[in-house]
Amino acid sequence: MEKRINLKVLRTRHNLTQEEMAKKCGIHRGGYSLIEAGTRSGTPRFWLNLKTAFDLTPDELFKIQYEIHLSKQE
Repeated sequence: MEKRINLKVLRTRHNLTQEEMAKKCGIHRGGYSLIEAGTRSGTPRFWLNLKTAFDLTPDELFKIQYEIHLSKQE
């Protein structure tokens, strides 16, 4: 499965480690790592916390959340 590149880009733009990003999203680092790697989808609470922590628009959140599915169809 492909990585969620935009999630990693968001994290690195803010100079955050996976541990710090996980904390902002209310989960453990291991869980965050799996979401960023694309092997886990993430709970609705995770995505809401991410949206709130970074003041993301619905379009930005959608792009981060579903880019794996879109890239596989290209």
